[in-house]
Amino acid sequence: TVFKSRGDALYNPGVLASGDHVFVLDVVGSDGAAANLRGASIRAIVDGVPALGAVPMRLALMTAASGQAVDRLIIDSVGNIVPGANGLATGAVAGFLWIESGAGAPAGVPSPAYSNRVPLYYDRTNNRLYIYNGGWHSAAFA
Repeated sequence: TVFKSRGDALYNPGVLASGDHVFVLDVVGSDGAAANLRGASIRAIVDGVPALGAVPMRLALMTAASGQAVDRLIIDSVGNIVPGANGLATGAVAGFLWIESGAGAPAGVPSPAYSNRVPLYYDRTNNRLYIYNGGWHSAAFA
């Protein structure tokens, strides 16, 4: 359990504010000359106004290709899953959401099943994107 407060003691808590970091796990590596700044980080950050019985938080996963670690995946307090720190540029070569793909249509029933969720699959041979919703359904791409 990790506890964070703006108060001076467990029994004298002070309400947190949006943007407060409640939990930070930084992974630091050496480049042979010095310890680099974060290579990766997991953070729990207050992302709304706390109210009695509720402290909204987001979880941020960060990595660094070089230099400072940046947000790569955020799960916000209402359940949105947001990849990347910024929108991808037109000429982007990294930062994409990757899904399963193969040659030909998928078969079988995906397992395990997650309530109110559907898996995605891309058929590279026929240029079709499939979702499973009680059966495989697809849309074609030119």
